[in-house]
Amino acid sequence: MFPKANELTDARAAFTSLQLNSFNGFGKITVESLQKIAALNLATAKTFAENFQNTMRAALQVKTPAELLALGSSQREANKASVSAYGSQFSNILSSTREELTSAVQASASRQKETLSDLADSAQSAAAPFAANVAQATAKVADAVTDEENQIAKDIIASEKTMEEEGGYIGTPGRPPIF
Repeated sequence: MFPKANELTDARAAFTSLQLNSFNGFGKITVESLQKIAALNLATAKTFAENFQNTMRAALQVKTPAELLALGSSQREANKASVSAYGSQFSNILSSTREELTSAVQASASRQKETLSDLADSAQSAAAPFAANVAQATAKVADAVTDEENQIAKDIIASEKTMEEEGGYIGTPGRPPIF
């Protein structure tokens, strides 16, 4: 029926494979980010446990209530600094993940656009005797991909604006750490 049906099937398979590879890449970036956050949480928990143990040892050795108050005050300041550092590191992990995902989405969209163009060329070649409107369909597909890229960019900007309006990430300048 269609002399180039195999080309069409191959192009469709290539596009599907490209999409699966893209989703795999997005998942890998996300999992790596979660691993970094888990490692940060474990390191923070270990540090807090060690600090608590040291504070308890020091508390057992104080001789006067004034020494105990001074110890508590110094620990409070140290805890504030630790929470602020945690917030900064967490913010850095989220920022780098956002940048990696944005870059991956843009690269994927570019590859998908090329693959869709190849698919459309194959479809146009196979359907030339039957359809004169394939070029319009190709343009619509390309426009749809461009619209999707634009929407992703708008969503990223909107999320950054929301974060700024809400005071940023916990522990960043402008937003005090939560105790």
